[in-house]
Amino acid sequence: GGGRVAASSSGTRLGGGTRLGSQTSGRRSGAKSKSGTNRTGKPATSSRQTRLASAGGEIVGGPGTKLSQYQSMNRMRWYANRQGGSKSSESVRPSAKFDKYKADDPFKKKNLKTNFAYVYKCGRIPCRINHGSVRHKLHWDIAPHLLDYDPILLHLAEGFAETTHPYVFIASKGFTELLEAKGSQEKTAPLTKKLVVILRQTLRSTNQDVFVRALDGLRLLSGCVGPEMNPHLASLLVQVNQKGRFRGIEAKINETIEAFAYNGGDAAIKAIKAKVPTFTIC
Repeated sequence: GGGRVAASSSGTRLGGGTRLGSQTSGRRSGAKSKSGTNRTGKPATSSRQTRLASAGGEIVGGPGTKLSQYQSMNRMRWYANRQGGSKSSESVRPSAKFDKYKADDPFKKKNLKTNFAYVYKCGRIPCRINHGSVRHKLHWDIAPHLLDYDPILLHLAEGFAETTHPYVFIASKGFTELLEAKGSQEKTAPLTKKLVVILRQTLRSTNQDVFVRALDGLRLLSGCVGPEMNPHLASLLVQVNQKGRFRGIEAKINETIEAFAYNGGDAAIKAIKAKVPTFTIC
């Protein structure tokens, strides 16, 4: 009654027009055939590939299967996200797994942390990062020794407070390359007071990496301008000599103070001893 017909071994139809699968065609739709494909005509996948796919990977085909560019990008995004990276295209760079800092998402609407990030995104820093397989490099559109350091060097110093990629690398590397460029002393000396103000603000950060970058910047600045730093040592030393604030940076702090003394001469040593009575220079 109702038009139901019992299923036979060769397959039959129900009253509603639905065919029951035959016993000889395999109980599962995903059963493999001798040609390596299932009933849907798609390549059969192993249980390991299925597990990876469920974890978020883009697994297609068996070993040796050539993936499209889109599928390869998805695999790289999945790997970068497993490492704690951003979901944006910044995480797909070859060197993503070597980075300590999370990548900034260029598509996410948010308030930028520093003025440096805004200036860089607007294209007012004439350099860009070249992602290598292991090591990053900066590519300058204009050679550093031909640039006007005001305000580029000030913006790079502001970038020391950043904690995301690529701003951390660009600010630190760009600041170093400008101070090491030909004729940097003449261009940097007039900006010393402004740079000290920015770096003092950075030293107040509760992030240890930011604090260490500020110390590195001060050592570079002292090596570039020499005695021009002396008038600012009294205010700087209070914030630099904070050995109990973070663990494992005592050597960095000592190196920074020694750089002030070495580059500033007798006047610098006198200023340092007034703030750090136990200081001795080798």
